[in-house]
Amino acid sequence: GPAEAIPPGPASFRPVISRPERRPGTVLAGARSPGFDALVFPPKDGRPRILAVTTDLTITGAKRVLVDGAVGIDRTRFDSHVLFLSPTDPADPLRRELEAAGVGVHHIHVRSRLHARGLRELTQWLDREAKPDIVHTHSARAAAVVRLVLWRRRHGTRPRVVLHFHGTVSPRALRPKHRLLDHLLVSCTDLVLAPSAHAADRGRRAHAFRGVPTRIVANGVDIERFTSHRRPAAELRASWGIPDGARVVLLLGRWAPAKGQDVLLDAIPSIAAHCEPVRVVFVGPEDGGDYRARLVARVARTALRRSVVIIGRATDTASCYAAADVVVMPSRDEPSGLVAVEAMASGRPLVVARAGGLPEVCGEGGVVWVKPGDADATARAVLSLLAEDPADRLLRSAVLRARADRLSLARYIERLERAYVDVVAAGGARRAVLSDLSPVCGDSLRSAVGAMPSGA
Repeated sequence: GPAEAIPPGPASFRPVISRPERRPGTVLAGARSPGFDALVFPPKDGRPRILAVTTDLTITGAKRVLVDGAVGIDRTRFDSHVLFLSPTDPADPLRRELEAAGVGVHHIHVRSRLHARGLRELTQWLDREAKPDIVHTHSARAAAVVRLVLWRRRHGTRPRVVLHFHGTVSPRALRPKHRLLDHLLVSCTDLVLAPSAHAADRGRRAHAFRGVPTRIVANGVDIERFTSHRRPAAELRASWGIPDGARVVLLLGRWAPAKGQDVLLDAIPSIAAHCEPVRVVFVGPEDGGDYRARLVARVARTALRRSVVIIGRATDTASCYAAADVVVMPSRDEPSGLVAVEAMASGRPLVVARAGGLPEVCGEGGVVWVKPGDADATARAVLSLLAEDPADRLLRSAVLRARADRLSLARYIERLERAYVDVVAAGGARRAVLSDLSPVCGDSLRSAVGAMPSGA
């Protein structure tokens, strides 16, 4: 039937929410911020309501994992929603993917862990509108913000908190005040998910997860996406300006020292000495800051410009892999490595630096390992794969695809759903939010956020 008007809430309550379509029980209340419409949630229907929370959709593997989980979980069993703590472009491809799948997309601006107004609005929104059964955080700031809001709720029950630590620790997260928050709020965490044992161990040391139930849930990729429905390789190579007959070496990922783009640039003179023409293609978003700017300038002013092609963010990564002869991951640090799984699913020969959680992800067969930061070893590995016999190349591709099958998106979703079911079951008699923090620890935290309401 026709929608009824919703009375406006308090002036301080300004959550901004978006959905791809109206559903039964939802009513449009008018725009509150560019790109978002405020909607009420449909009535709860017995399915656990999952609220995945992150800061924004700046392209990282963690954001890909968030979207895959929110879209992929069984919607007959779970009510799936995503909350952003920073504004997100309506045209962002990951956001559009969420909306196209019917996932509720919401936004409440919380600028920092101790942003009083944002915390207050988030508290009210969780209590009055969202009412999640599980809050699944995907970034350090999201984890701190959500747990701080729930810590303030001294009485009653709270949602279960699943904290997904993807393995990256920012310098900001290591500031003393943020480490203090981690220690104070650890009891508001019901389960930690990590993509590898390496990442889980790092989380225990950096974010005070020691003693918190932790489950290793390896990231997965949609295998079919990387084996079919791809743009013709010759067409994509032509759009990159690759001459006919040239071999293509690909590095796909955001620009950062941890990803090792500079290592591959150092290896290019040796790779370019190959008897065949070779082009090294860098695919990644253009927000790499000074690091990217320095490397792009280096390419422009040296002979590297004859061998290097730099592409922006790619939405069709499957076609990028299909257009490559060799994929390189010269990472200095990689908690998991979705690119490695995607390349293996595509059957692409893969040169990988033995760093972080990559050995857990790739196994020992099929990939060619190099020492992190070793440009000479990287060049030798690339050249060996470019010269590989076609029969050996086919055998290598089969080994890599078999490894990728063990890291499929279907398996990731299955493990994620099992974690949700277990954490809900463990909270059958949901425990109240921690109310016995020591007075010494509690006073410093209360003084920082004293303006926040205590909640229901």
